[in-house]
Amino acid sequence: MAKCFNCGAEIPENDKTLLCDSCKKIILPFVKLTEASTSSSVRRLISNEKNLRRVGVTDAGMDYLFSVCEKADQRKSQQRLEMNLSASEKKRGDSPKEKAPETPRTRKQILADMELPAEEPMQYHKRKYGIFVTAAEAVLIICSLALLGWFVYRAVAGAWDIPAIVGAAGFAAGAYLSSVLRKMLHDLNELKKRFK
Repeated sequence: MAKCFNCGAEIPENDKTLLCDSCKKIILPFVKLTEASTSSSVRRLISNEKNLRRVGVTDAGMDYLFSVCEKADQRKSQQRLEMNLSASEKKRGDSPKEKAPETPRTRKQILADMELPAEEPMQYHKRKYGIFVTAAEAVLIICSLALLGWFVYRAVAGAWDIPAIVGAAGFAAGAYLSSVLRKMLHDLNELKKRFK
């Protein structure tokens, strides 16, 4: 009898996954998720190690997952390489030039292809969304106060200026919405930085 790679329980010799039924429920969904993803499987494994340990993945199970993820990354890298080669061949068409001989690639180069730089997947958290929200909020507050002052001035003079008070209310609502938007953008940027 063979033994489960994760928990060590006995399993049938012909089981290709090398996992018992209970460990399959824990490990195989993660394997399917990483294989379906275009990002690095090894990186995904490392970032999810605490969660996997929490649900019962052992040291041996992590080694098993690492080897599976490494193979998945190699397949993804090979597929990307083949796609790049086929795309470059299409661009060349029937070129009379011969192909330059390919030099063998080192393991480091292959890993560099399949591992994106750390900042690349979440680089959009650096984009300046709503950089003028604070200025817009200040303008709206000033306009609201000016119209409110105009309404009070007209009321003291004995003439009620209804459009002024409606405008003041509108500008105040706009100022409130812009302050909410500014806080939401701040929270969103903080959240994206945590998942970088």
